[in-house]
Amino acid sequence: MVKTMENTVIVEEAQGKIAELEYLPAPSPIVARLLASVTDKNTTFTDISATIKSDAALTSQLLKIANSAYYGFRRSIVDLERAVMVIGIKEVRNLCLAICLVNQFKPKLLPKGFSFYTFWTHNLLTSFCCKELAKDHEWIQDEDIYLMGLLHDLGRLATAATMPDRFNSIALLSRKKDMPISKAEEAYGLSHTEIGGWLAIKWGFSEKLKAALKYHHEPFSSTRYARECALVQIGAFIARTLEETEKRGAKVDLPNPRVMALAGIDFDRLDILTEKAEELKEEVCQIASVLVGTQ
Repeated sequence: MVKTMENTVIVEEAQGKIAELEYLPAPSPIVARLLASVTDKNTTFTDISATIKSDAALTSQLLKIANSAYYGFRRSIVDLERAVMVIGIKEVRNLCLAICLVNQFKPKLLPKGFSFYTFWTHNLLTSFCCKELAKDHEWIQDEDIYLMGLLHDLGRLATAATMPDRFNSIALLSRKKDMPISKAEEAYGLSHTEIGGWLAIKWGFSEKLKAALKYHHEPFSSTRYARECALVQIGAFIARTLEETEKRGAKVDLPNPRVMALAGIDFDRLDILTEKAEELKEEVCQIASVLVGTQ
């Protein structure tokens, strides 16, 4: 895409706003500690439990999720230690990150055209799909790819939070032209992946997470984590397929065969995973409802 003078101004303006992030200047102390634990191999059950316990609301939301249909435990989980034990340290950490991000980006301050529930449903469904995809490969840990899928569209949320007018214009163009948001963003010379990349640097994300936010639409541009970014793209495709099928009864275009090959996924496996995701969708929606406070 040829960048015009206007596009350059838009990008510079966005860079300034993301750099300042007056709305969200830094991750909360809990988010910072949880993010630090991603790369700390010595993080223990006690460490994670102590971090979560410091926030009563976070603990309450986590227990609601632990008792949701997705996990399907026969007995109710009533204390944090039990939740961490049965769900696992890394998955609890990932869920808590999602909860904390919801609490930082207040829904009432976002533009009316932005659906917090739809956003987190998509990201949660993508993360669960990524986790299933990872089971086919030894080169990625499912907890890592789960987190990459969970946060991959964080740049879209940051766009809505810091540039609501720009977000609404992009959303309007997408609806009018019946085109994907990513294509509508191109018309404005600014993508949520660029913003996600800037946000990842500012927040001190791990290199894997930075790659997921910046390159999930263009995995071949990531020199180190191309395969992981390809998996995230496929996971997001499955989630989007289910969303579009429910909304309009039509399937979205199939993913690029080169990206599928990079991710090590064939079309038969894609169909199987899409069917499995369809079965999980209602349960994932329940978790999203807990996250955004509608349940």
